[in-house]
Amino acid sequence: MKNTLFISALLAISFCCTSVMAKNTFSAGAGFYEFGGHAGIKYKYSIDDSQAISAAVGVIGYSLAYEYSLSAHTTVGLSAGQQVAVAEDGYVVAKLNYYFQGIDNTSWILGLSAGVKEEDGDCLVFCEKKDTEQIEGTVGIHVGYQF
Repeated sequence: MKNTLFISALLAISFCCTSVMAKNTFSAGAGFYEFGGHAGIKYKYSIDDSQAISAAVGVIGYSLAYEYSLSAHTTVGLSAGQQVAVAEDGYVVAKLNYYFQGIDNTSWILGLSAGVKEEDGDCLVFCEKKDTEQIEGTVGIHVGYQF
C-alpha cells in the first residue's frame, strides 16, 4: 500500500511540474528492473536535454530511476525499486540503455542493469521465508518500446 501511494505521489508531482518544452515519454517493456516487473510501463520526464527521471509500474513491482544522456542514442543511470520473486526487499542498479532511433524519438530500447539486491531466498509459495538481509549482486537485461 505504501509503495502504491509513493508511486502515485511521484507521478502526480511529475505531471503537475512538467513544462511545455519538456519531452515526456511513455514506454512499455519486459525484463528485469527497468520496467518495474517482468513486464510494465514507464513514464519518463526529461529535466533538460541530458537528464531525465522516470517511474515504472510493472506486473509485480515498481522502479524509480535517473538517466543521463551520453549520446543521441545512449543513456546511463541508476534505478531503485522492488520486484516480486527477484528482489522483494529492494534493489539498486546502474543501467545502460540504447535507443535505436534516438533518446527523444519513438524507438525500441535495449538495456542492461547491474547492481545489488537484498535476497531472502527462493521461496515463493507454501514455505517459510526468513528475512536474512543478505545483499548480493544482480544483473538484468530489458527490452521495450518508447512511444
